[in-house]
Amino acid sequence: MRNIVKVLSIFCVAILLTGCGTKVTKCTMSNDEGQSGYTLDTSYEIYSSGDKVSKVEVKEVITSKNNTTLAYFEDKLKKKYEALNDSYGGYTVKSEIKDGKTTVTVTIDYSKVAIDKFANDNDIIKSDILKSNKMTPEIAKKYYESLGAKCK
Repeated sequence: MRNIVKVLSIFCVAILLTGCGTKVTKCTMSNDEGQSGYTLDTSYEIYSSGDKVSKVEVKEVITSKNNTTLAYFEDKLKKKYEALNDSYGGYTVKSEIKDGKTTVTVTIDYSKVAIDKFANDNDIIKSDILKSNKMTPEIAKKYYESLGAKCK
């Protein structure tokens, strides 16, 4: 019985420690294209530990009453992120159309991204990344804010 309690205690501590030190920064933007019959809401969750971003989770949600519009955006966004994955690596893309919404979810694993190549293709953050040789939370915020997002 004593060994079971000891093992459970170690297990609980391990679970608690896995989340320690990870900071999440949230950025959002919304484009209301009401005249075009859709809205686009995008969120970016930047996961970092210390001064290094480990991953970013991107969620793009298009709302429309028009199924052709939903299918168009699903295809367009999937192709965009698949092209980014082909160029830099580290991108995982999932999508679905349901209840008048297209949702495209992307996870960017920065341990797999060719960071030098990414930097060279993005002038806004190029010098910052090349200086630090990594994606920092500050650089990620600067990048997403340059796209129009508001970060907290």
